[in-house]
Amino acid sequence: MAKGLMVVQSGPTPGREAEYEEWYSRVHLPEICAVPGFVSGRRYRVHGDGGEYPYLAVYEIESEDDVTVPIAEWRRRSAAGQTTRSGAVRSDPPPIVTIYEQIE
Repeated sequence: MAKGLMVVQSGPTPGREAEYEEWYSRVHLPEICAVPGFVSGRRYRVHGDGGEYPYLAVYEIESEDDVTVPIAEWRRRSAAGQTTRSGAVRSDPPPIVTIYEQIE
């Protein structure tokens, strides 16, 4: 079984922090965790000055084949309009998404 992490660094649009928090915790995180292969998700806020990316989300992934399979399904759902977007997520600079594969 392939295991990995998807790590997302992001930040709110200035002045829309409360909306960002609400959307991320109550909508976005549950939508991602509903995709088969995403087994958990946790959010973190940087201690002190967060700079451009004060928030971090870490998602655990497990897949029979490859860790990119659940990510491809998430992207498919997003492209098909099956996910909820928010203007409260800062797009300049855009979020940084990094995929890690577990090694043993």
